[in-house]
Amino acid sequence: MSANFAQISQNANEENEKQQETFESGSESAKTLSEKIAALEARNKYIRFRREKQTDINTAKAILGTCPDMCPELERYFREETNQLSNFEMTESKESDPHAMVKDYRRAGADQEEPLPHDLRPSPVLMRTMDYLVCNIMNKLDKDQSIAGDWYDFLWSRLRAIRKDITQQHLCDLTSVELLEKCTRFHIFCAHALCEEDLSNFDPKINDENLTKCLQSLKESYYDLSLKGIFTSNEAEFRCYDILLNLRDGDVLTKIKRMRKEMRKSSEIKFAIKVYITFTNNNFIKFFELVKETSYLNACILHRFFNQIRFTALNIMRRTYSTTIQAAQYPAFELLRQLGFNDEEEIERFCDSLGLKLMNNNILLTRESEITNLSGISNVRSHRLIEQKRVNISIGFIVNGGPLPPNPYKKFPLHNSFDATNQLKKDALNAEDQRLKTQMLTEHGFIREPPETQGFTFLRQPQISSQSSISAAVPFSAESESEYSETVQNKVVAYFAERIFNDCINSLIKEVFYDVILQEKTNSLASEILTKTTKDIIYEICNVVHNEEKRKYELKSEIEKASNLVARETADEIIDKELHKMVTFIAESVFYSAFREYLNTESNAVLNFITNETMKSMIICLCKSCFDEAIEEREILISKLKHNRELRLMRRYFDLWKKSHEHLRRYKKVKNEFPASSCNGFKIRVTDVRLRPPNKRKSSPGLKFDETDGLQKKICYTNISGWREFKGLGQKTVSLSSLSNSKEYNANKLLEKIRQTLEEERHETKMFGKTLEVLKHSLNFNENFKETK
Repeated sequence: MSANFAQISQNANEENEKQQETFESGSESAKTLSEKIAALEARNKYIRFRREKQTDINTAKAILGTCPDMCPELERYFREETNQLSNFEMTESKESDPHAMVKDYRRAGADQEEPLPHDLRPSPVLMRTMDYLVCNIMNKLDKDQSIAGDWYDFLWSRLRAIRKDITQQHLCDLTSVELLEKCTRFHIFCAHALCEEDLSNFDPKINDENLTKCLQSLKESYYDLSLKGIFTSNEAEFRCYDILLNLRDGDVLTKIKRMRKEMRKSSEIKFAIKVYITFTNNNFIKFFELVKETSYLNACILHRFFNQIRFTALNIMRRTYSTTIQAAQYPAFELLRQLGFNDEEEIERFCDSLGLKLMNNNILLTRESEITNLSGISNVRSHRLIEQKRVNISIGFIVNGGPLPPNPYKKFPLHNSFDATNQLKKDALNAEDQRLKTQMLTEHGFIREPPETQGFTFLRQPQISSQSSISAAVPFSAESESEYSETVQNKVVAYFAERIFNDCINSLIKEVFYDVILQEKTNSLASEILTKTTKDIIYEICNVVHNEEKRKYELKSEIEKASNLVARETADEIIDKELHKMVTFIAESVFYSAFREYLNTESNAVLNFITNETMKSMIICLCKSCFDEAIEEREILISKLKHNRELRLMRRYFDLWKKSHEHLRRYKKVKNEFPASSCNGFKIRVTDVRLRPPNKRKSSPGLKFDETDGLQKKICYTNISGWREFKGLGQKTVSLSSLSNSKEYNANKLLEKIRQTLEEERHETKMFGKTLEVLKHSLNFNENFKETK
């Protein structure tokens, strides 16, 4: 096993040496994008192989990024080669724009290697990237709303990559805090501005998750900076956002108590406390008033609670205004004012999704129409309360938190690890060139491109000896040369003698006074250390005691304030409930007293009316029965007259037939007895013989006679249609009246039979509609009257 490991290690070392020789030689040139990608990937592999891995978390150091561009060089080449460019990273002619390319976000995986320094962007480059997005990308949504899906996807990915670079480098400074604040504002803006988009373009849950992560990172950064004594000016703003986002949590007041005193007294936190109290008390009127007064981003966060507040408000109105019997009508224009709707169409859609009905611009509220489901309600942008706050204000201004910064587009040169011959530069073998660029950017705010070094050679120059130069410069004689050498010797002897003397004196002094000096220095150093240590210990103890007392005092004051606040809120709630009960009781008592008074005053009139109607109906029934009897008698008489008439006609026509038959008999007799020819040449014609006697009076042709026509005309003259139904009803009424005169008379049975008769006649005919209804009410009244008696 050890032999195999040694073999593998040896092979790896050999491969490393070959890669090092290849990089140092720089013989290969990368002309295409794929060749450049392969060269940079090999360079990265070589750097990772030579880099020592940090295995101890206690001694591990954070990686500091050295990438000088908005997008690392290798990613820029790779995305351009594989056509993974967004529309915002290309020119109008759909060509890649390297200056507009921004590092994309990639999820961390188990097989993903640790990033190298030149793959991470330092704080200045991250801020430059954010400035580019704010100035060039974010305002495009105002011009074209149809690109909302691509716009959000691009910015979400790029801002997520910025936050990932901050996390991987463990950055905690004012620049990183400002970047996180801008990311938070972006997600708050999108939560309202894109709420009407499809899930394929915008997912509210994913946006809320990123917003929560941004606020959590900001809270951790605020805490780390506070340990260094650094506080930012925007901390109160984002603490307020965190409270407004978590209004449903029960520990909001606990979080507020843990904040600094200056933070709790800020206007942003005071507003958040007002909103929290209003939300927990279901005070929907005050809630929408606060939304109307607050800033744009605060209103965007509170927009997520609009449907819940409206749902609660409608349930409160339903329980308050409606009764168990009658539905209450609430005007829609009041909801438009109280619940912050855009228009009446939005109110209608909202009520339809909850199952409420609208009638004449009024909402019908009943006790039975209880609303329990909010899933079917879709979010709608609030133009009247929120969007009007953003008039003439760009998205970049909102996300940046103020005026736009200078646009960095094409103001910084892109890094290139290859020279003019498309070979890796020597400084690029270990990415040292990027570190130098980043250092210049951090120190000076710009990058100086180093000038290209031109090759040059060192020529070997002829050497001149010192003797020849001296002799050529100053011609010496033998005497002057001896004097010069003696003078030089004396100076050298004097120099060395003085140096030896000083060394002897110093060594002697050190030997004599070494112990004294050492003791003095030791005493002074000991007293200094003791004084400093004692001072530090005393200061630390005093600081701890002071902080403890201060914390106790603040905790006590916070508890008192919280208790007073809770007591005040509880008292207000109890007072509101008791007032509501008292007002309800008084209103009910007044209503019932007025209702009883109304019944007392109107009962006599109702009784008189019912009595009159009953008498009328009874008189009509009696008249009807009498009229039916008269009709029946007339019909009997008519039938008798008709029968007698028929007998008379039969008698008459029988007599006529008898006379005609007698005449015919005589004619035949005369004909048989008459001679065959006439006496005087005359002939008798048959027409001269009268076959039938003349009529004494004229009768109607065909003997058509209907005695019922005159009677029917008389009946129609009385303005009554359908005399046969009238006749039937009369017969039934006569039979019932005769039943009442019998010995087995029972009032209840009689009333029941009359009611049945009236119901049958009511379904069969419409002749006596109103009269039958009045008679029916009178019968019911009589029954109720007997029961009460």
